[in-house]
Amino acid sequence: MRDEYQNPILLAAGVFASIVLGMLLVPLREHTHPGNFIFLFVILIVVVAEMGGRWAALATAGGSALSLDFFLTQPYLRLSIEDKHDLIAFIGLALCGLVAAALGSRRGERIAALTAARADLDLLHAAAAAIVASGPVGNRLEAVLRGARGSLPLAGAAVRDTEGKIVAG
Repeated sequence: MRDEYQNPILLAAGVFASIVLGMLLVPLREHTHPGNFIFLFVILIVVVAEMGGRWAALATAGGSALSLDFFLTQPYLRLSIEDKHDLIAFIGLALCGLVAAALGSRRGERIAALTAARADLDLLHAAAAAIVASGPVGNRLEAVLRGARGSLPLAGAAVRDTEGKIVAG
């Protein structure tokens, strides 16, 4: 399924934000276990998933895992893990990030589906209003067809009678 809400700027911004978040947490790394910082990174990943889509969230998840390892686990400022608890924190962040990216990025798809359903519903309401309105039947049918052309991907539309003659178009 194609991710309709890709944004390369948010992809880069998510990775950059994960690096900045890791840098901002450096003064706190001696006061708590690195696993406690995972929550902040997951929140960042969810926000990026909502705003930038699946690929931006996946990139942010990767950047967050590397940022956690580089800035917050010993040995500091190296991409290596010394303690098994730090390894568990690293893997946990990567998995949480992947799940958050998969779940959070579906919002755009849901909004697009709801928007399309709302347009169809508006078309049905307009058609019902035009049918019950007073006036010649041809004019009412033309109003319904104009609404259909405006809402649906149609180049044109016509209504024919039982003999095949165009009544409205």
